[in-house]
Amino acid sequence: MDLLISIIIPIYNVEEYLERCIDSVVNQTYKNLEIILVDDGSPDQCGIICDTWALKDKRIKVIHKKNGGLSDARNAGLNLATGEFIAFVDSDDVVARQFVRYLIDTVCEQNADIVECGVQKFCTDIEFPAETKGKVTSFSKTEALRELIYDGAIRQHVWNKLYRKSVIADIRFPVGKLNEDEFWTYKIVGRAEKICRIENELYGYFQREGSIMGTRYSVRRLDALEAKAERLEYMSEFYPELEEDARLNFYYSCRYAGQMSLRYIKEKKERRNAVRKIKELYSANSLTREDIRSAKGKEKMEMILSTVSFMGCCRIRNLLYVGF
Repeated sequence: MDLLISIIIPIYNVEEYLERCIDSVVNQTYKNLEIILVDDGSPDQCGIICDTWALKDKRIKVIHKKNGGLSDARNAGLNLATGEFIAFVDSDDVVARQFVRYLIDTVCEQNADIVECGVQKFCTDIEFPAETKGKVTSFSKTEALRELIYDGAIRQHVWNKLYRKSVIADIRFPVGKLNEDEFWTYKIVGRAEKICRIENELYGYFQREGSIMGTRYSVRRLDALEAKAERLEYMSEFYPELEEDARLNFYYSCRYAGQMSLRYIKEKKERRNAVRKIKELYSANSLTREDIRSAKGKEKMEMILSTVSFMGCCRIRNLLYVGF
């Protein structure tokens, strides 16, 4: 069956890279596509590039909107999408010609709700190998959520996946947050019955200076902790068998954020705000006695220390150059 696939591309200030991104999507071996270009109030020539492509390819729809950030742009695309399946591509990235074909074939073969592929990072040029579809691994929702918690086989990235639209339904990205994927992906995986991963590296992730996650460490980067606190609450309510995993991961993330804030945030007021936010989030979701009791050796000692002084534990780890 030739299912309609909607591909959403949020666009802002990427005129240097946009042509190659759109070109990689337009030239997919799978042709039944709805390509939604969301010009998020870009101040450069991106809007013109989008309109030019729309004139060349009838599958392309363009949204011009006031700048609202990445989440708002993705939401605008979701609201317009009519495909039975959804994929996201960031506007400075590229995809292999078989990206959609391999993902949708896996969906149909495995009766999956979500399929993820491998990612190839690049800084200048990229060449995807010509290869047949590789090994497919299947996960139940509980298995996939556990992998997600530990950044295992399934990652929180939005853009290297194909989603059944009915699984996304009314779930939208949180506007104004960094690490928006962290707030969104686990909820979608939690709705899916079957998740698959194919080993092929079909998504090209462009690493460039000036990207959102390439900026200096700041209080805004702590949005990820807020997302993980919400994820812990979600697991506690809907997947109690994963609550301990989510809490331990949250603890390690708090510890890392504490170390990064102390080491890299130089402005005193901003550093105080970061420390306060970390302590508040950790205090509301702290380790249990069972978590500490089951730990061993040095890790157990650090956990005990963190219950006495969480930031003190972070300072000691920084002095010992642990965790970098």
